[in-house]
Formats: sequence, structure tokens, C-alpha cells
Amino acid sequence: MIQDVMRKHKKLILWLTLGLIIGPFVVWGGYSGLSGQHQGAGMGGTLATVEGVPVDADRLRMALDSEISRRNESGQRNVSYRDLEADGTAQTILQQLMYQALLRAEAQRDNRNFDRALLVDELKKDPSFQDDKGQYDPKLWNAFLDQAGRRNWNAIYASMAEQVRMRIMTERIVAPARVLESEIRKQYEDMASSLRVKYVTIDLAERPTEEQIQKQYADNIDKYALPERRGIQFVSLSLLPERPALVDELVAKARAGEDFATLAKEHSSGKTAAQGGDLDWVTKDIFVPPHRQALFALESGQVSDAVLGPGGYYIYKSEEARTDTVTQQRQVRAREIYIESILPMEERTARIEKARSILDKARTAGSLEAAATEAGLTVMTASPFSGESTYAENIPSEEIRYLAGGLADVPAGSFPQTPISTPQTSYIVYVTNVEAAVPRPLEAVRDRVEEDAVMKLKQSPEYKQKMDALLQEIAAKAKSLQDIAAMHPELNVIIRETRPFSITSFDFQPGDPMWNRSEVFTAVGDKEPGAFGGPVRGFDGKSYFVELVAKVPPDAKAWEEEYPKEKERIQSSLLSMRQRAIMQDYLQSLYESNAAKIKFNQDSYDYLLGTRDRSSESATPEETAAPSGS
Repeated sequence: MIQDVMRKHKKLILWLTLGLIIGPFVVWGGYSGLSGQHQGAGMGGTLATVEGVPVDADRLRMALDSEISRRNESGQRNVSYRDLEADGTAQTILQQLMYQALLRAEAQRDNRNFDRALLVDELKKDPSFQDDKGQYDPKLWNAFLDQAGRRNWNAIYASMAEQVRMRIMTERIVAPARVLESEIRKQYEDMASSLRVKYVTIDLAERPTEEQIQKQYADNIDKYALPERRGIQFVSLSLLPERPALVDELVAKARAGEDFATLAKEHSSGKTAAQGGDLDWVTKDIFVPPHRQALFALESGQVSDAVLGPGGYYIYKSEEARTDTVTQQRQVRAREIYIESILPMEERTARIEKARSILDKARTAGSLEAAATEAGLTVMTASPFSGESTYAENIPSEEIRYLAGGLADVPAGSFPQTPISTPQTSYIVYVTNVEAAVPRPLEAVRDRVEEDAVMKLKQSPEYKQKMDALLQEIAAKAKSLQDIAAMHPELNVIIRETRPFSITSFDFQPGDPMWNRSEVFTAVGDKEPGAFGGPVRGFDGKSYFVELVAKVPPDAKAWEEEYPKEKERIQSSLLSMRQRAIMQDYLQSLYESNAAKIKFNQDSYDYLLGTRDRSSESATPEETAAPSGS
């Protein structure tokens, strides 16, 4: 069964694989995972063996947990291991682990020995031994050596030797990758240019019949009900770093009269730092992210408190306000200081693992209280809530939907499969009671039902065939947007014009076409004004045709001042793309030629998905002496 699934997904994009292969050695187990335990012999057992190289169930479990946490953070509900198997995610991750094992087997054929001093030098390059500036810190290294008695140095040296072999091999594989100067210049020109286009939206109208509306409601009556509400007990672990003292200092300085633009240039790590944090005019609409809402509570000249947002803290200053004469929406001319504050991934993973440990103990004991007490945490409660609730006792309002999503279908008197992690918190939850869903009559939810019925019609093969045929006809016969209007008056197309936009900008405003802007550049970016192109597919399921109004390329100053700064980054990006493509081809070929040698353990796979019990094993290798200090 697994072999068939792997073959089905063998052509998936593997853009992460190269980073996993040639990244830090901790990907392969690292020093922190080698204390008293053989590398690869995880508590979850072995999923597969490739020429003697194991593929750990624990590695797949951790990757699946991380994906579940990511989906919880995006608002998806009740994602389980089985869901990740059904949509192909589990198989994709498993395949990447198989690729790693195949490469490790290849690397092990390189039997050269490495001097231990060289291996120690490689180990010291790990980020764990670097300071905030990325420089090697002897104090961190010596602190690591202080625990040397608990380290398995034979395993550490073996892991580092394998990492060196892996790097040598992967460098050899991707060595043919090349990037031409002309390609770098073309990439920069596209990035630094702005386009303005006219466009029409192609969207075949679909109107469901009353019978279809009634059927949509009847077939999904639970979907339109007031959802179940759950009361819970919980403990939580913060996933936030400590608040930097700098953010409050900057707020105080700005409010005391220091120039905000100067403070932004000196301290902000945001994209607008060089411009003194200038955000230009910001419109108050539904697309404004929550952390930026604070901006619209300010009077002109006021400075906000530091607001926690994605990746750190944001400080805003309102300089001027106005009302858009067309949309009547409020706009603020503003500046921003962004101070990055991110919990290191290793620490985030450690905290989530701690949450999992507490959950495992609570499940074993049948009580959250005992596990919480042992961990020094306090059990809190929340009265019944759902994803539609705006308030839940002891839970921040912005985290309610994450928790509700993670608890969907979890019965009373039980724990969810994993801790529920939001961007800020990891929750260990026990469901105390469940209040049943309450059906709502059709008329109370008719708008939602009609929208869903239309969406269902547009997802049908018949609709897709009609749309594809229409787009092909327009692309073949039309030479302009006016031609489309003349050819298909039933579409009632309206020709609109965009604001100038770049290939790298994502500042969508209400009414903007929801398309991938790089596709617009591909369609008309290299042509003369008046050029016609399309179709361009939108994120919203619609399609567009465009005409180029104007293209503004980078000026001489940009080529002189900005291009040299961007050249190395662009070259590195293009080179990485070429290397990933070469590595992808190599891995697919390697997998196909070794498929018969891969031995899968269906029991371990089923156990991981929670459908089979199995005992765990571990092994302890021989110890050896640690290296000397700094």
C-alpha cells in the first residue's frame, strides 16, 4: 500500500529537500538527540529500511505534528494524522525522509575517515554555538562540554562524519548548476519594474435553482447549524520570546519628541527602515492585519504602544489622516518601526515537545491536574465555546478559533490527539463537556447556502470544461479587451485599470484582482504598451485577460546603486532553484532505481496513525572521550 502511494506522489515538488539535506547536522539527529540513544532508533520504531539506513517513525511524527500546528494556526479544524494521510501530506513527508535515507546510504559508501579535530571544527559551526551576531562563542561551546559526560561522542563523531560526507556528495550532485549574468539582470529588471495594466474578469455566472439550494442545505444541515460548544480544562505554554526592552524604549523616545523616521532608520528591521518606516497611505479595510489596527486609533502625530504581530513588535506613528473620495474609507499616512522578536525554532519545538509530554502523562493518569502539578502549571477552565464565539473564559479572543478548530469532534471526557498550538501558545486540553449543535432554518442561513451552491457548481467538471473552452477561444481569437466585450456580451465584462504594481508587492487593496502578479509579468511584462495577454488565473478561481498600459523599468540610479546590492541575492536564489531542480531529478532517479530495496513496516505506519499498538525499543551505544575545550 505504502509503495503505491509513494509512486503516486513521486513527482511532487521537493523544494524543501535540498535544505534538509545540506542544512545543519541537527537534521540527522544532532548532538542533543544522541545522549544515551542510538541515532535513528527513536521511540516510535522504524517505518522503513533502505540498505540498512532506518527511516524513523519519530521523525515522521514530529513533522506531522508540526504540520498540524501550522494548520491549527491558519484556522483549520480538527486536523488529524489520517487527514494528512488522505490529502497526501504524510506521504510527501515520508517520501522526503526516504530520499534522505537513500542519500545517507549513498554517503555511507564513502568510507574515507576524517580527522576528529576537523569534525569538532564542523560541530562548532552549528548555530547553537554562535552568538547573536552569528560568531562562534567559546562560552556556549564550553557549556556544552560541561555536559560531556552525558554525551555519546562516538555517535556525535559518526553523525558529523556523515554530515561531511553528505555535504561532499550533495555538492558534487548540484555542481553543474550555473547562472548567467544575463539571467541575473533580467530577474532584477522584473523585480524592480512596475506595471500598470487594464484587465477584464472572466467569470461565468452560475445561478443555482431553488431545488439545488434546498439540496445543498439538506445535504449539509450540520454545516449550517450553530456549532457544538465545548467546555474545557487546560494548561498552556507560551510560544513567545521575551519582550525586547528596546521596544518600550523606542516608544518612550518617539513620544518624547525624537524623530520617528530617524529611530526607524537606526533600529527598525522592517522593509521600510531605509525610508524611515514610511508606509505611505494605509487604508482602513478588511484586509488590514490585526496588529495594524492600532494605527487607526491614533490621532495625527500620536505614537502607538508596541503591538505584537507576526515575527515581532510594531510601533506606529500617524502623521496625517484623510477620507478616500472614491471609497469613503479612512486612510492614514503612517510610519512604522518593526523590531524582530522570534522564538528560535529549536526552542519552539522544545516547548511543543514539552506540551506533548504533559499531554501524554495526563492521558496516562487520566487527569490533567496531576500532570500540570508536576510541570508547575495551573489548570484553567473555559466555559463552553465554539469557533463562532467571540469570548471564552481565560482564552485570548484571537486564539478561540484555533482552539475550537483543534477540538472539533473531540468527545467529552477525553484529550485531543496532540497539543493545540497557536502562533502564541501551546495548549494541553481536556474536554469536560460538549453542548450539541443546534440546527438553523434555511432562511436564517440562505446567503451562505447559495454561495456554497454556486461554489459547488463552479467545481463541477462541466463548469471547468465550459470555462476552459471559453478561455481557449478568447486567447485564440481576441486581440484586445474590447474584442472580448464584443465577442461575448453575455459576460458583461467591465474593463478596469490597476494601480502600478511590482512583481514582489503583495499590497492587495479592495477591488484589486486576486492574481499572481508574476503571471501578469509573464503575460505582458516583456511587451510594448497595448500588448494583450492571458488568461491569468486568480487565487479566487476567476480568470483574467490583460492589456499593458505602461511599464516603468528601473532607472539608471537603481542599476547603479540597487542592482549591486541585489545581484548576489538574486544569483543565490536562481542558483538554489537550479540546484533544487538537479537534486529533484537525482532523487527521483535514485528512488526509482532502489524501490525494490526499500522495506516498509506497515505496522509502524499504522501505529503512527493510531490504529495499532506496538512496543517500543531503544539501544545504547558505546561511549568515547569528548574533545577538549576552546
